[in-house]
Amino acid sequence: MTAARREFTSYLRSVANSEANLDAAALIFGELIANAIMYGRDPITVSVDSRAPYALLIVEDGGLGFVREDLRPLDTTSTGGRGFAIATNLARSLHVERLPGRFRITAELPVKIRPDA
Repeated sequence: MTAARREFTSYLRSVANSEANLDAAALIFGELIANAIMYGRDPITVSVDSRAPYALLIVEDGGLGFVREDLRPLDTTSTGGRGFAIATNLARSLHVERLPGRFRITAELPVKIRPDA
């Protein structure tokens, strides 16, 4: 996962403006991918859309997903279960969708895309 995170960050650096929060984007990436691996099902796909004013990270898996209202409250003393909350707090916005046979999370990253990218 470290290599994937490094490649993701390198790509964002190549299209982002100077105010981009690449550290937050890398953390969001890591948390959402880890959740897909731990709680989702294969196949897991990851894509980045850099056509919008802000970069979008799209993570899909073959699982049923969840409904935000069903998430348990954040336990700050727990060793797990904080990834979605971290991603939600760092992303500009986060959208979850249940699709036929798939679950998708789209995070608008704190990474503004350069107009010339």
